[in-house]
Amino acid sequence: MNQLIGHQAIQQQLHSRVATGKLPHALLFHGPQGVGKHTCARQLIAHLLCGGTATPDLSANTGSPLFPVLQAGSQPGLFTLTPTDRKTISVEATRHTIQQLALSAETWRVLVIDAVEDLTSSAANALLKTLEEPLPATLMILLSHQPWRLLPTLRSRCQTYAFNPLTDQVGQAVLANLAAAPDGPSLASLQQAWPFAGGRPGYALQLAQLPPAALAAWQKFCQQPQGWHPTALHTLAQTLHELVPTESIVRDWVLGFIAQQARQDQASARWATLYQHLARDFQTRQTYNINRPLLLEHSLLSIVQTYQNQ
Repeated sequence: MNQLIGHQAIQQQLHSRVATGKLPHALLFHGPQGVGKHTCARQLIAHLLCGGTATPDLSANTGSPLFPVLQAGSQPGLFTLTPTDRKTISVEATRHTIQQLALSAETWRVLVIDAVEDLTSSAANALLKTLEEPLPATLMILLSHQPWRLLPTLRSRCQTYAFNPLTDQVGQAVLANLAAAPDGPSLASLQQAWPFAGGRPGYALQLAQLPPAALAAWQKFCQQPQGWHPTALHTLAQTLHELVPTESIVRDWVLGFIAQQARQDQASARWATLYQHLARDFQTRQTYNINRPLLLEHSLLSIVQTYQNQ
C-alpha cells in the first residue's frame, strides 16, 4: 500500500473526523487524475479499520491483524465500482454492489467509486437514493476527476475535499517513495516524467512507463513549437500515435500545453478558444472514432498557427 504523502490539511481533517466519530457517510474526493485521491481513499480505509497512530494524519496501525488483509485486497465489506470496457458504470453493476453492501460485514462497509462521473444517469440516480438513505456503518468514497459533470443533488449529499497538484518539493518525496516500491520504475524515469505530470505523481508514474523517446519527442516540441514545419508535425504525430497508446495522455499533453499558454500569454483569449475547440475534437473522436494520428497532427498544427498569428 503506497503511503500518502502531501495533502496534509485533508489528512488532518479526516483524522479528526474519525477520532471524534463524526466521519460522514459519503465523501467526495475531487481533483486532477493522478493527484492522490485513490491513495488517500485506501489510506483512510486502512486508518478506519486498523486504527491510527500518534500522528495527526491517516497513518494506519500496521500491527493490526487486518492490515495485511487490506494489503491483499481480501477484506470483506470492501467494494469498488469502476468503468467497464464501455467506459461507463452501469445501473445494473451499481444496484448489485449496493445490494452486496447491505448484506456484508458486521463492521464497517466501504464502497469506492472511481470515477463517479462514469456512472450512467440511471446508475447515478440509484446511487443518489442510497446517499439519501445511508446504511449504518457504511462509508462511500466517491472519486471524481471532473466534478462539474456530477449531479448537484449528488454533490450536495457528500462532504467534499479538493485535491490540488503537489508542489515540486512534495512531489519529489512521492516519486522517491514510488521508486522504492519492489515493482516501481526507476527514480530517474519518474523525474524525467515529472515536468510533464502537472504536479500529479500518479500521472508521473503512468508517464514513466512510456518509451523515453515519447517524452523526448514531446519535450522537443514544447521547447520551440513556433519553428515546426507541417512535414515535421506529421512525423511527430505519427511518433506519438505509435509510442503513446493511451488516448488520454496525448490529449492531456496537448490541452495542458494550451492551458499553460492561456495563463501566461497576453493573447489568452486566442488560446482559450483553441482549448475549447480541441477539447471538443478529442471528445468527438471518442464518440465517432476519428482517425487518431490525423487529430494529433491537426492539434499540433493548430498550436503552431496560433503562435504564428499572435
